[in-house]
Amino acid sequence: MNPSVYHNIVMDLNLWPVYDFLARRGSNLIKERGDGLETVERAKLNAKIDLLRMNGADLSPELLSDTNIPTIKKIRVKGRVAVRLMLCRGPIHVHDEFTLLMGAVEKDRKLIPSNAEGIAEERRLVVIATQSRRTEHVRFR
Repeated sequence: MNPSVYHNIVMDLNLWPVYDFLARRGSNLIKERGDGLETVERAKLNAKIDLLRMNGADLSPELLSDTNIPTIKKIRVKGRVAVRLMLCRGPIHVHDEFTLLMGAVEKDRKLIPSNAEGIAEERRLVVIATQSRRTEHVRFR
């Protein structure tokens, strides 16, 4: 299937909105992180986010992993670099959306940065307080 056709189909089925966290000055930290990945890692991450959009709460257990903070989950991408994307349900409409909060990598079973889960939780609270600190997610290029 032509990738642009696939992209349009996924967008048409978008029952679960996915948002990216924005820095104070408005830069999209998730897009910057994702666009800096290698092509294979970006493709894997895009595929997992597409599944998140299409399946929402009915996700397969392999898609999201728990963290030490109950409100924060992570998407794991295996590759040359073990990419981890921290996210939460909501936080504005907890039953209807997801927000991507932070990118990290994992090495020797440890996150880099080591406080990635805590930063993600802080960002979740920022979005609750200031909804303009997120924007609709756009696929990585």
